[in-house]
Amino acid sequence: MCPVGHPSPVRAIVGSARFLVAGLLDVAFPPKCHACGRLDTRPLCDACRAAFADIHPPACVRCGSPGADLCRSCRERPPFRFERAVGAGSFEGALRAAILRLKYHGRVRLAEPLGDYLAEALGRAGDLGIEVVAPVPLHWSRLRQRGFNQSELLARPVAAALGAPLEAGALRRIRRTRAQALLRASERERNVRGAFAVARPEAVRGRRVLLVDDVLTTLHTVDECARVLMEAGAHAVVAAGVAHG
Repeated sequence: MCPVGHPSPVRAIVGSARFLVAGLLDVAFPPKCHACGRLDTRPLCDACRAAFADIHPPACVRCGSPGADLCRSCRERPPFRFERAVGAGSFEGALRAAILRLKYHGRVRLAEPLGDYLAEALGRAGDLGIEVVAPVPLHWSRLRQRGFNQSELLARPVAAALGAPLEAGALRRIRRTRAQALLRASERERNVRGAFAVARPEAVRGRRVLLVDDVLTTLHTVDECARVLMEAGAHAVVAAGVAHG
């Protein structure tokens, strides 16, 4: 019998073998930044993070777009169902590349640093009083095809940073829609109308909900989600996206 506190010879051999295999894998497949491919032990390197075009004030108090406290589009259109939107950075360059690699190439390790990036932007936005975090859901068929919901992965570090519960099942996409990125702006509102339902109204009733998505573009998706959340009794909805554009 091995003395207490000392590993058995078998465990020591197995541990050494695992260490050796890990070392060989690092030589054969060196760890790289998942956004740009540079050698780095982290999924997002400092160069990519530094290249993000952060959104700082002034930004529109309604839609979150950079450039004005209240943009022309929001002055001219009917109010959104959500209270305000917060985008962390502009959907361009390194941030665009990172989001697309997460979403379409399965680089799921990027979700944590991108979620942290969004959490930092929410911190700069002041006290939003968030009580629950809900990701924009995927239709079950697209979830099965992709294997993950990028908005849920992004929402996890955000919820942890805010100290708010993550309610991944609060919203449900009840109709498969065409990819918004493939549609003209005029088609996007119609594409998502009636596509969502609140599956767990008790999770959002009377609460300030943070709705998390990867990219805020025309905002029709988060606005439709906010509509059903408010109809289910949510006190208010704040929309947030890693990128805006």
